Amino acid sequence: MKPEALRTWASQRALIAQTKRNTNRPINRRNPFNVLEWAVALLLIGLTWYLLYRFFT
Repeated sequence: MKPEALRTWASQRALIAQTKRNTNRPINRRNPFNVLEWAVALLLIGLTWYLLYRFFT
């Protein structure tokens, strides 16, 4: 693995371990995975609307 990939992987593992240790604490709101999930969801919604619009007009 590349060093930067290894570094991000290690930080991700550390983050997972940290959130597992203190589960009663709320997870940081600036979680990139949450942003990624929202981006994918909005993209799918937009694509669905676009296809419906193209199909019915």
